[in-house]
Amino acid sequence: MNKTQEVLLAKIIAGNEEAILREFLEFYLDKGSGTVSKQNLDVFIFYLLEKYQQKKNPPWDNYSWSSLLKLSETKIKNLRLQVGISYTADDENYDIDMWIALLDLFRDGYIHVDSEKYVVTIENPLLLRFIEHQLKVLKMAATDYSFNREIVKFKKDSIELLVKTAGVAIGISATYAKSKIDDAKWKAWRDKTSGKILDLLMESLPHVILKMLFPAA
Repeated sequence: MNKTQEVLLAKIIAGNEEAILREFLEFYLDKGSGTVSKQNLDVFIFYLLEKYQQKKNPPWDNYSWSSLLKLSETKIKNLRLQVGISYTADDENYDIDMWIALLDLFRDGYIHVDSEKYVVTIENPLLLRFIEHQLKVLKMAATDYSFNREIVKFKKDSIELLVKTAGVAIGISATYAKSKIDDAKWKAWRDKTSGKILDLLMESLPHVILKMLFPAA
């Protein structure tokens, strides 16, 4: 293990050693010693690491995970997707988590305008999968990836409806949304998750993007 790995790993496990070990042993022994395939073991270990990393810090990007695990960023994305499908997608709060993750991208500036489209950088393959599904449900135009699956182009009406749908979804369960926002360190939002979509967007979207989506706001 090199110095970079030591530093990154310490950020995850410090103070969580006992909890991580217990959860790992419960998984391993429940399946039967020696019966877990290498692929399933790799997925579970990544699930554990990602889970405890996010308890302390904002989610890492693929580059940080690549540096820790010595895997290509493509393999990291595949792991993240498999973890999501295996351990996250069945959670009762999954949809709200995904909507908050989408708004988080806008809040942090991972969006800009390119001609008549909005361009969003989306590293998390699980979030991208969720968005693609929602576009189908809403019967909106498909996403355009051009030459990079992480650089996603949306038509204006598609992104506008996605944002409004996200606001409605979060507003339906304001208490839960508030707790998730606090967990994500959206401290400026602590008193603004009452279900008022415009208030939510005013705090989450850059001013320029907000004016483009809602000129009269």
